[in-house]
Amino acid sequence: MSKKVISILLSAAMLVAMFCVGFGALSASADDNVTYYFLAPDNYFKTEAGASNTDVGCYFWEAGGNGDWPGQAATAAPEVHPNAFKISVPGNDDVATIIFNAFVDAGKPADPALAAVAHQTENINVEKQNYDGYIYVLAQDADHQSVNKFSGAVTTSGDWFTLDEFKNSANYKTYGFADDAATDTQDTPVPATTDKEWKAGSTVTVTYSIGNIDSIGSVSSTVNYDPSVLKFVSKAKSEEPDLKYNKTFLANEAAGNNEISIGATFDPEGADHIFATDKVVAWTFTFEALKDFNESDLGLALSTDKLVQITDNGASTVDIIDGNAVVNAIDGKTATTDYVELGYTIAGEKNNAPVDTDTTTDTTTDTASTTDTTTDKASDSDKASDSDKKDTKDPSSDSKTTSSSTTSTSTTTSSSTPTVQTAGTFAVISLVVILMAAAGVVIYTRKKTEE
Repeated sequence: MSKKVISILLSAAMLVAMFCVGFGALSASADDNVTYYFLAPDNYFKTEAGASNTDVGCYFWEAGGNGDWPGQAATAAPEVHPNAFKISVPGNDDVATIIFNAFVDAGKPADPALAAVAHQTENINVEKQNYDGYIYVLAQDADHQSVNKFSGAVTTSGDWFTLDEFKNSANYKTYGFADDAATDTQDTPVPATTDKEWKAGSTVTVTYSIGNIDSIGSVSSTVNYDPSVLKFVSKAKSEEPDLKYNKTFLANEAAGNNEISIGATFDPEGADHIFATDKVVAWTFTFEALKDFNESDLGLALSTDKLVQITDNGASTVDIIDGNAVVNAIDGKTATTDYVELGYTIAGEKNNAPVDTDTTTDTTTDTASTTDTTTDKASDSDKASDSDKKDTKDPSSDSKTTSSSTTSTSTTTSSSTPTVQTAGTFAVISLVVILMAAAGVVIYTRKKTEE
């Protein structure tokens, strides 16, 4: 009888142990995913801030990937922050690199209109540390932004933070959230995070004017700008009714050549001599800022190498400017001569911190390093091995150029114990308990038999 009981109990113990191990394996598989959070700027998903849609995307290409670029839509995480989104992906051993984006495919070749709203992060490495439950926060200053030369999208880098600490980071301040700014007092000013007054995405409108020359015959000018700061968007000839150009008036922008050439010939008897007195706007050019900037960064300048006046009722001409270009850089908001003038206006969002133009202190240091106490710095050999492990090519372009943060500022946390180990421990304990119960039954049976 005791042998039968032992046999039954041992069989039960084996079944329980097998069930526990199997359950542990299933639990480990279910828990293999990790959750990453992303703090999205307004222009990633708010149409009123210029976004093309209300989604934030996340893309990765290891472990089978998650579809074509721009990947899949992330899930809103308002419990963390109104601008927070989250995504669940396979664990760090399977996915080495992710990219958050504005869920826009600019195409190949890129559509300029789509490229202007196709914001994205750099290639974010998630192998070096366990970032499960962390949030990625951008550092939105010129040192952490670049423009993808293939897609035209503004690419921004940042750092990982815990959910408890990210609102205290310097990166967070670069978002300029209105609610957070309202809580600041005059006695506690927001620390400067950039020395640039205007934010990327601002619109710069440039005007070209002519005046103080009666019976103009022809003019030839060049407008220069810095293409690393400004992207040409559009041009418009003045629609003033009196500006009846009887012949040609052209403005040709040279792609990638940082200039716009303006050439015109006129009928001196036409348009009521509209240019005879005060300067009149003849052309308007619109640009988009590719990165944060100061007005001195625009590189705007005007040069005029030909200006002819018709005299003697059309019988003669006078070369007021001929051959030797008169160059006028912007002084204030205009570059002017007696006859032609270049001016500009800016419409956009300014950075929170005031620009201190008198100080010589370098204010473009890594913004994240000012708020964190633990810095994860990989050695050169570690970086080499990381890049060899996984292909980190950004599929939105054939060649990826990104600006990355100089340091990683996430606080290291210990990894949780694998579920399969916990389940195995439970199985062993269960087996021991059952065997002890079996031994107790045998002793009890023998005692009864002896009685």
